[in-house]
Amino acid sequence: MEKNDSSGDNRERSATPPRKVVKVGGWTAKKKGNTKNVHRQQSFREVWLKDPMFRDWLLPDSNDTCRAKCKFCPLSSMVAELSNLKAHAATTKHKNNIPGSSSGPQRQLTSLGFQVGKKPDNVDKKRAEIKFCAFFAEHNIPFSVADHFSDLLKECITDSSIVKEIELKRTKITAITKNLIGNAQKASITEKLKKQFFSLLTDETTDISTVKTACIVVRYFDEDAQRICSVFWELHNLFIQNQTDMIQSANAETLYTALIQSFTSRDVPLKNMIGFASDGCNVMMGDNNSVKTRLQRDLPGITIVKCVCHSAHLCASEACKKLPESIEQVARDIYNFFKHSDKRLFSLRAFQDFVNVEPHKILKPSQTRWLSLSAVVSRILEQWDALRLFFIDFTTKANREKTDVINRAVSILEKLCDPFYRMYFYFLDWALVLFTRFNLEFQRENVVVTKLHDKICELYKEILLRYLSYGYVMGRELIQVNPENDQFQLTDDQMYLGVKVYEMLNKPEIIAKPVQIASFKSNCRSFLKTAALEIRKRYDMEDPVLSKLKVFEPKSALSINFRNRFPTLMPVMAVVPRIVSPSDNISKQEIDDQWRRLPIATACHPEGICDVSEPDKFWALLTKTEFHELAIFALAVLSVPHANADCERVFSKTNLIKTKLRNRLITETVNGTLLAAECVKGPDRKGSCVKFEPTDFMLSRMNAENLYGKKKTATQEDDTDDAPDDIIFDYSVHQL
Repeated sequence: MEKNDSSGDNRERSATPPRKVVKVGGWTAKKKGNTKNVHRQQSFREVWLKDPMFRDWLLPDSNDTCRAKCKFCPLSSMVAELSNLKAHAATTKHKNNIPGSSSGPQRQLTSLGFQVGKKPDNVDKKRAEIKFCAFFAEHNIPFSVADHFSDLLKECITDSSIVKEIELKRTKITAITKNLIGNAQKASITEKLKKQFFSLLTDETTDISTVKTACIVVRYFDEDAQRICSVFWELHNLFIQNQTDMIQSANAETLYTALIQSFTSRDVPLKNMIGFASDGCNVMMGDNNSVKTRLQRDLPGITIVKCVCHSAHLCASEACKKLPESIEQVARDIYNFFKHSDKRLFSLRAFQDFVNVEPHKILKPSQTRWLSLSAVVSRILEQWDALRLFFIDFTTKANREKTDVINRAVSILEKLCDPFYRMYFYFLDWALVLFTRFNLEFQRENVVVTKLHDKICELYKEILLRYLSYGYVMGRELIQVNPENDQFQLTDDQMYLGVKVYEMLNKPEIIAKPVQIASFKSNCRSFLKTAALEIRKRYDMEDPVLSKLKVFEPKSALSINFRNRFPTLMPVMAVVPRIVSPSDNISKQEIDDQWRRLPIATACHPEGICDVSEPDKFWALLTKTEFHELAIFALAVLSVPHANADCERVFSKTNLIKTKLRNRLITETVNGTLLAAECVKGPDRKGSCVKFEPTDFMLSRMNAENLYGKKKTATQEDDTDDAPDDIIFDYSVHQL
């Protein structure tokens, strides 16, 4: 090389001699004469071991001084030339094998504790590693903890041969959790759905990293647990990151396609899908262009149910809008006044002690959290006297406070000293209990769909009777009652608004203000009327399916007298054609015969069946008797959903997995972790990582192909990198 070659790198020129030298002679004709280029062999140079580009991975080849090796890439032997070393350093395989690498696909198996050419069949080691991964999944432990976990075990437990062999780092523990335990759970559910009728529940949310996802939960009769279960099925992105060339939207077609593909991709027959539940948003439940209309088009006869918990919450929210806005605003003002000040909370505790109330925190009103408003109202009433004394003290000693703070405190104090504000809170505390009790009843995982119709009718009647005459409400079919009928409305004096309101209305300072009393009662009447109208709008009082499901209550099924009202199950079979085909007269007759014979053939009943009150467990016992066909039909019908509260539970778990410190977890990993956690719990929901036992299926798939065979795309984030140095800071946290 020439000395004046400015394009060369000084470090490279000093590190290696020129690759080729020109020899005179030879038979090949060149421009400079009869010459030929001869490649000169290069020996390994120690100076490369100090080069920042190579020093972390480069090794000399002990078998050949002219070759080099990479400590991270097994069986890697290359000619010791600078260009070869640079080319190797730039390969994707090398980058992925470097410990701690956060780019590209997951690391290869050889960098994670498995030795090349040696495949020990250590079942105890595999079992231990799987159980440790189950522990991580159940308790939402960051996978980055695994980088020190196995080393710490070896340091502390020196006399265990199993511990000595365990190799668990973040990539391997992620792979086992997601691709082994999670996939085993998904495969198990898939096999069950291929044999059982099931219902589908879904909802959407946006997680902490602003990724919009949809959750799918399936509800079916689990033969292993002998009960009807709601089981997590899938969490998937609504917007695909690598499809930037097309306009994406979370519309009905996108949601529907994702739902259907989640089952067809695993060969789950759609003929087994009998029910669907979601919240009442237009994209899900609209009458023209929604997921519901597409399901009804492609799956005729499917039972569609709006989530009753969402509906009850919306009914209460709409009714609250009929009260003065200042009622809700004062609740927000009180919360905001204390939320950032420990000093004010400390001062409040002194007044709480003085009036002898528990030092509970002030709660935040929320429009999206079920039951939150009722809890907020109850808490403010509990702390009312302590709050009033605090604000009296604060406003009289607020010389050093800012003007806006003083004005806020004075405004809150005025409302706390107004008896009509207190009456409004007493009324809400009494009225919202109806919705709270109803919501709590149907948030449960148990089978309560048999009670749903009666409970909704009961809630509707109870609200109507608070402002309409008893004879009008009870003297006709509920569907014929008009909540807005002025002719049968009670007078203001006849309306009952709760004990606390009744006592307040008899106080002299209240009696002296008849105009405000009339306004108060008018607002309360509007609240009750709106609540009744919202219930009627959101629920069909003659629902063709839910109104008939009480026949499957254990007491009804075993009652001879009940057969006088329901001598046949034909009305039920007619509204669930996806379970029993309308043309299958043989099955219908067999089910009906068993239904009529059930209360008579007591000798065929399983022992203790009369003491079973839960419908699914009752019918599960009968599957092993001569009433098998009837029991299978009943369990399929009882799999119809009543709410999608199970999806909300999944979102709560997701928020515990994908936190501010683990915000780089991709949805695929969160999905696998949720499935793994479900697997650990078991079908009876009583399991734990201690009792969890890896199956033979899991142990047989504990190999490189199953754990690491699926490569990540270049556009995916590193789902194993949840260490603190990957935090995307949310500075709003530091303002609290």
